[in-house]
Amino acid sequence: RENLSLLLLKRVDAVILISSAFISEDAQDNAYILEAAQEVPVILLNAELDGPQVYCALCDDRKATREAAAYLYSKGAENILYLYHALSFSGQRKLAGFKDALHLAGRPVKSEYIRPCLSGASSIEAVRDMLLSIGKETPFDAVLVSDDKLAVGAMQYAAQMNLRVPGDIQIIGYNNSALCACVSPTLT
Repeated sequence: RENLSLLLLKRVDAVILISSAFISEDAQDNAYILEAAQEVPVILLNAELDGPQVYCALCDDRKATREAAAYLYSKGAENILYLYHALSFSGQRKLAGFKDALHLAGRPVKSEYIRPCLSGASSIEAVRDMLLSIGKETPFDAVLVSDDKLAVGAMQYAAQMNLRVPGDIQIIGYNNSALCACVSPTLT
């Protein structure tokens, strides 16, 4: 909010906000963006807000996650563990897509297979350790994540458990970040 005010003081021609983290479900929290749009066009990337001079470009996170989960089921996965790191607009859409895939596959939504990795719990090591601790009580043969960093943690878990990827466990990341190329095999 303060940074946006500072940009407007610099007489910029437009503002580009990249991330759904800028948008709140509470309309009052979005008022500063709509006010800025009265002065200059505001472009939101991977976020949505309806207003004059507000332009949005969205990734269909819901569809992408639904299709990723469907792919895992098509490759024989029985128990997909979904890990997420944020409940932003994008994060909510990804979670909805995972639940859509469960519904389409005729599978129940089980809370033990949907795990948050928020704040410090989203580090690569924290994800690996969490998977080590839940693996016996919640058996899973695939991991679908909302962010590539979480997928790298799942890859470390697989390595520590001597599981072959994708032979013994399937892992799909999200965002196609540089981290995808830093693990072997590379992430989907």
